[in-house]
Parts: sequence; C-alpha cells; structure tokens
Amino acid sequence: MLTNEMYIGNMVQGRYGSTSYKTKQNKPRPKSEWYVVEGTHEPIIDRELWDTVQRLLSQRTKPFRAGTIGLFAG
Repeated sequence: MLTNEMYIGNMVQGRYGSTSYKTKQNKPRPKSEWYVVEGTHEPIIDRELWDTVQRLLSQRTKPFRAGTIGLFAG
C-alpha cells in the first residue's frame, strides 16, 4: 500500500508493455517511461507520510558488492 502511488492521488499507467504487437507477453518498463498524472483523485495517504515511508524504504536497501540492488531487498 505504501509503495503504490494510487493512494496519494496519482494515476500511474504504462508500468508494463508488450515487446511486440504479435506477442501477448508484457515486460516491465523503466520508471522513466511510465505515465504519471498527479491529482486525478482524492488521496487516501498524506503526502508527508508517503515521502517519509519512501525515504525509509530507500535506506533499507543494501547494494551488493557489484553495486546492484537485489530483487528482494527492502
């Protein structure tokens, strides 16, 4: 709940997309390609709480020695 932007009033689309119109397989897209529209509906979670939780979640992730972050980190 505290990682989904829908709860702070933002509409997020385009998280997944197909690689080809011929296949039905969807793959995750990078966050830079997502469509985010802010303020589409009334938020359930306060923005200050959202920012605090996101900051705490980012502190919990520890990168590997190679510099990458693990799949189940955080």
